[in-house]
Amino acid sequence: MEGKADLLYYESAALKKFFFSIDDSDIKQLIYKRYYIETSSISYNEDYKKQIKENLNCGTNLTEVNKLDYKPGDLAKVFMRYNECSNSSAINYNQNYEKRDLVNLTVRPGINFSNYQVSKNYYTVNELDKIEKASFRIGLEAELILPFNNNKWAVFAEPTFQYYKAENDVVVYPGQPYQFTKARSIDYKSIEVPIGIRYYFFLNDKSKIFINASYNPDFEINSNISYDNTIYKIASSSTFSFGAGYKYNDKFVVEFRTSTKRDLLQNVPILNAEYRTSSIILGYTLF
Repeated sequence: MEGKADLLYYESAALKKFFFSIDDSDIKQLIYKRYYIETSSISYNEDYKKQIKENLNCGTNLTEVNKLDYKPGDLAKVFMRYNECSNSSAINYNQNYEKRDLVNLTVRPGINFSNYQVSKNYYTVNELDKIEKASFRIGLEAELILPFNNNKWAVFAEPTFQYYKAENDVVVYPGQPYQFTKARSIDYKSIEVPIGIRYYFFLNDKSKIFINASYNPDFEINSNISYDNTIYKIASSSTFSFGAGYKYNDKFVVEFRTSTKRDLLQNVPILNAEYRTSSIILGYTLF
């Protein structure tokens, strides 16, 4: 725990020790030792209770300290109460430690702000063929907290359904005597599966911000593009995305994410169909 009173923990194969520091003073060990009185009798040196009474004299009581076990959860509660009583913000890394190796499952609806543009590759025509539109997305994210570096790293996968449908009247050869208009459309449904890595920055015991990056395979569902009276079946490429967000109380999430461009007609050499998305995502962690 980090605050006015810091609580630190060291563990090896045969040793578990706690240390503390008040107001960034020198780090001292919380003393707890088992020792033999005789061959069949063991006693305990529990000076850590005396140290806590002398140094953490705000927000604690004598009865509570006398019953205090030399364990991460028990000690963290006492240090947290002292920090709160001293009007000090504190980060309880133990809370995240206890959750390590657990999978967080989060429902993540949101809005996609998409930019779609199609053009021919073999010659250039000044066609106003660009559509910008907002659409809905819904995802279910599984996140695994990694058991190192104070649980700041995580990996995740988020199957996401997205739907984008639009039509556009395109002016071909604008301003010329022979200009004309064409109707073009896109009907794009897919399951995108971002697979990525995330890093957390802890602000306090309940708040943290994060950044993440992911690789995004895409699986289209009966999708097509109408171009020059021809229907083309969408075959989309994978993309990369980058995001930043905020999580409160390990429950509520808000994230902004942007992706690199995706080619929706990678199987049609004569056309270039670029699709790019930025998203605002809300989330609620079920467990």
